[in-house]
Amino acid sequence: MLILSETTTYQSNVPFQTLLLPMRIAILGVDAKHFISCPHIWNLKSARNPEELKAGDLFVVKDHANISAQSPGIGPNIDEFGPRFYDISSMYEKAFSQLLRETIASHENIKSVYGEVFWVNNSVAVHGTVYNQMAEGLSNEKVTFKGLTKTGISELMAVHHRQSQSPHKLTSAMVGIITDSVVRRQAQHDHYKAGVHNLAQVVFEAFAKISA
Repeated sequence: MLILSETTTYQSNVPFQTLLLPMRIAILGVDAKHFISCPHIWNLKSARNPEELKAGDLFVVKDHANISAQSPGIGPNIDEFGPRFYDISSMYEKAFSQLLRETIASHENIKSVYGEVFWVNNSVAVHGTVYNQMAEGLSNEKVTFKGLTKTGISELMAVHHRQSQSPHKLTSAMVGIITDSVVRRQAQHDHYKAGVHNLAQVVFEAFAKISA
């Protein structure tokens, strides 16, 4: 198992070709088949998602919508990493995501949600209520935007960019941890710390099951 942490972001003015290098090198250097991304996710409350989630709760991602102007596909393609155009339709592989949900459900003390997220990868200053309103307006019977994330997605895209070069069927999923950026109370801090422990436990248990 290989763990990458403290990855940089496009929002920090780091070009995609640079911020994806750690993941690309990792993929080249290991014989891996399964990948899980664990970003911070902000909860978006709306009529379709009225539940109040706390910092430290978990979020299994069903799909994402890029609402920024930038994409990891910007710039010249490096053919050694993969083709210019590639398929990411299975980036949140259903069986893998279901395994994560079942693993979480086996722990009564872990609260989680399942749904779509907005992906914001630029530094434009937009008030959080705008995203809540977007979630309300763009959600429907089939798609419910329940969260927003700024990291983790480009790394999974790098994995699937490599798919045609790998001898294995690469599978991936995303389970993030709810945050609100600001810890205001000790109880909130304690719940978040417990959430980090729960997230690690779920990920390791899921890997053990899928590798069995």
